[in-house]
Amino acid sequence: MINFEEIKEVEIPNLNNGKGTTKANMFMDNTIKIMKSTLEKGAFNWYLHT
Repeated sequence: MINFEEIKEVEIPNLNNGKGTTKANMFMDNTIKIMKSTLEKGAFNWYLHT
């Protein structure tokens, strides 16, 4: 099981050409990538992963 509370949080400014900063805890290995993120209050972005 992945415990995101144990993974260091990073700040990503202007994620996908958005405004503001996204805070994220990311897990990656050879088969999967998972990101738990938090947007600033009032921020909203649509993102489609293809």
